[in-house]
Amino acid sequence: MDLEVLAQIITGTATLIVAFVLVYQLRQQHKDTEIQISMMSETLNERIHNFGNYDKDYYEVIYKGLTKEFEEFSDLEKWKFERWAGLVFRRIVQDWRLGRVNRNKEAYKIAFKSLFKYKASHYLYLNFQRKALMGFEKIPEWKKGLYKISDECFEEITGTELSDWRS
Repeated sequence: MDLEVLAQIITGTATLIVAFVLVYQLRQQHKDTEIQISMMSETLNERIHNFGNYDKDYYEVIYKGLTKEFEEFSDLEKWKFERWAGLVFRRIVQDWRLGRVNRNKEAYKIAFKSLFKYKASHYLYLNFQRKALMGFEKIPEWKKGLYKISDECFEEITGTELSDWRS
């Protein structure tokens, strides 16, 4: 074997080793990123649902949303509740978009049920959030199914058949 062939074998082997190291580093970076996203999601979840993060007037509006219809709120209360419910909704949608918990149906049902237990959220879902989900379903890159999960949860919580609302 001459020196040139030996040099090519050594160079090829070194290149292969570097490629394996880079693949390993990319996988590790992906795991680290997933952990970071999980922690950020949990931090946001804690901020949304820990009412110690809100002033007394704000969390009283959110609490009022448990038993009162959205239409019963004052304009300022509507604004406050809509901001909070919108944040909860966007977190669910972002988690779905990112493929969190492998888009496990039960996990998303729990998330939607935690939103729909607030009576005031029903109006917002029917008039704004549901329409957004319907629009997302038309995007080719969008992973289908969140719309159906949300409707199932809404129907379970409210007892309302949504076939009347489908457009």
